[in-house]
Amino acid sequence: MKKISLIIFLLNICILSGCTNQSNEELVPPQDKSYTPVIHNTDYVIKQDVTPSAELKLSLLDYEETGYRISQSEWNRINGQYMLTVDKVWVKAGDEIKAGELLISFSSKELDDKLKSYEDKKAEDLLAIDHYNRLAGIDTSYDYKSDIELLNQDITIADAYISDINSLYDEINIKATSDGIVSFVSPYLSDGYIITGEVLIKASSNSKEYVCETTEDLGLNVGDVFNVENDMTAYELCIKDIVFDEGKTKIYFEPLPGSESVLSENNLTLIIKKPEIKGALCVKSQAVFEEDGHYFAYRYKEDGLREAVEVTIGDYVDDYVVITSGLSAGDEVELWD
Repeated sequence: MKKISLIIFLLNICILSGCTNQSNEELVPPQDKSYTPVIHNTDYVIKQDVTPSAELKLSLLDYEETGYRISQSEWNRINGQYMLTVDKVWVKAGDEIKAGELLISFSSKELDDKLKSYEDKKAEDLLAIDHYNRLAGIDTSYDYKSDIELLNQDITIADAYISDINSLYDEINIKATSDGIVSFVSPYLSDGYIITGEVLIKASSNSKEYVCETTEDLGLNVGDVFNVENDMTAYELCIKDIVFDEGKTKIYFEPLPGSESVLSENNLTLIIKKPEIKGALCVKSQAVFEEDGHYFAYRYKEDGLREAVEVTIGDYVDDYVVITSGLSAGDEVELWD
């Protein structure tokens, strides 16, 4: 009996030990306690000679844009009868246009043939009338009035048809509705394609002057000439006027002769180089951040800890910003992404 009790006791211990081991394996997974340190990108304050620049955004005064197009219904109504094609595009980008000026003309072989036949008939009738008038002057025994009257009736009919055809062309041909500068001509027009509903020609009306506003004193003067590059073309702009108003400066530019086509552009960017700064303290612009109108940078101390310092900044030059106070050459600073 004692032996049986001992065996049962040992079996219970084995069973309990097996359950305990299985439970521990399921409830306590292995843990990775390795440490990954935080790595900060840093850079150093350097001293170098820099040539800063100012970027001026120029806008046309009184800019107003007009897009010339043909609606689908209008095109279908006339083209369905007469098979219109592009006759000629009379303007190109940069051209100055006047109200009423022809921009795009169309043609139709059927209409042109009819127009020519009526014009030829009218010319023949006019010659016949002139001939009868000459005969009447030579031989007064015959009255040519009835013949001339019939010819005049034919001319009236021919004039009506000629007027109708010209009215059709006036209806479909595109003319300028106001003065301006052509800023866009659809490239499809050169191949004779018309995309109905889309802008075929775009023109802008303006005062032929650009204006920009700045708070910087750039040392500019009336009469100064600057080059502006746009779409692989260089233009010359001259300062026409400078107006100072409550801490801001408005600068007015006008294109020099030969550069008028720039007026087809609503906005231009003008880069003006400032005087060179010798031995300027510079740091990557990512090292400086702004809070409540103040600028700061994180500088590393000798013990490896970092501290926030307020800085005063100057011009931006490429990827760098000029530091006028708060940091020294050789200071290590943190870079922000």
